[in-house]
Amino acid sequence: MTGSRTPRRRSVAEAVPDVLTVSRAVVAPALPFLVDRPVPFVAVLAWCALSDVLDGALARRSGTASERGAGLDSAADVVLTLALLVSGARALGPDLPQFVPAVVAIAVVRVAGMVVCRVRHGRVVLLHSRANRAAGTLVTAGVLVVVLTGRTEVLVAACVVAGLSAVEELVVHVVSAEPDPDRRSLLRRSR
Repeated sequence: MTGSRTPRRRSVAEAVPDVLTVSRAVVAPALPFLVDRPVPFVAVLAWCALSDVLDGALARRSGTASERGAGLDSAADVVLTLALLVSGARALGPDLPQFVPAVVAIAVVRVAGMVVCRVRHGRVVLLHSRANRAAGTLVTAGVLVVVLTGRTEVLVAACVVAGLSAVEELVVHVVSAEPDPDRRSLLRRSR
């Protein structure tokens, strides 16, 4: 057949970043079921955090970073975030109601950003900005602290940073000509 191309097979090294990403999405839903078992909870959360750090770095290093990989990463991040929210809710118990208004407000702003991006650009892009990374780190740390100690101070900081990062993402989608998932902040574009 003239003009047909056989897709190039990916090497194992090229597949590792995607395997790490997918593994995060597969194991993260176990977190809410492990809230009462600190050692397995920490082990699963550590794997999720490690895979989140390594997948993008390995993809960039191997030259296999792609829009598809970034989309997989965002999807795995959403799964992890939802698992952390449910885990945090279970661990907070009677302290949960004080966090509900903040979480709902953050969710509304995040969804508004997605809607704006979809309407303006025809697709949803979640930013890998510094503020979003800081929010993710604080949410992870906050849930971990609540699970291990019952203390909520880190979650309060996480809500503040997550709220600010949600507003930043919404504004970026409003003012950007094209969506860039690697945009660092409202003021700085990707490298």
